[in-house]
Amino acid sequence: RIAPAARKIGSVVEFIRTHVTDRIGVADVAAQLGYQRRSLERLFREATGGTVLDAIHAIKLEAVKAIVRDRRNLLSGIAERVGFSSEAHLKKFFKSQTGMTMSAWRNAFSG
Repeated sequence: RIAPAARKIGSVVEFIRTHVTDRIGVADVAAQLGYQRRSLERLFREATGGTVLDAIHAIKLEAVKAIVRDRRNLLSGIAERVGFSSEAHLKKFFKSQTGMTMSAWRNAFSG
């Protein structure tokens, strides 16, 4: 049996994964799942030690890495595919999360 808090956290993560290509924020997640933003943030932090925004960023980063890893994909246009407002924003986000540019990361980690 899954505890109610774990079910709620699971629904948050599932919503984020389902909408990873959209420009979603914490307020969007809370509204869609019927929570007040502060309540959702508190519940999420107590259950995971992180924030909903951390989860959004982690899931978006997974999606970007999957696209970058495939050498058939151009690096331009990824921002729009994964819900970033611009290529510049994605590049800054990716480098802040990985310490590498997308092309350097691709060269180091793609098969």
